[in-house]
Amino acid sequence: MVRGHAKQQAQEAAKKKADAAKGGKSQLGEARTKGLKFTCPVCKGQNPNYKVLKEHFENKHPKDTCPPESSFTA
Repeated sequence: MVRGHAKQQAQEAAKKKADAAKGGKSQLGEARTKGLKFTCPVCKGQNPNYKVLKEHFENKHPKDTCPPESSFTA
């Protein structure tokens, strides 16, 4: 067991480590959400490009037809 001054130092070190682990928000998460432009009309899943959306339709919604790429551009 740790006693006295060593215990206090261990608690301070643990608090610093926990504060550092919290950190700020990552910019990567924001970039990912901005990059997802194609939304599946069936399940509302987001995809980064039309090719991935087409694969998603083939795998997840085989009975439905994938809408044309022109329907996603605004």
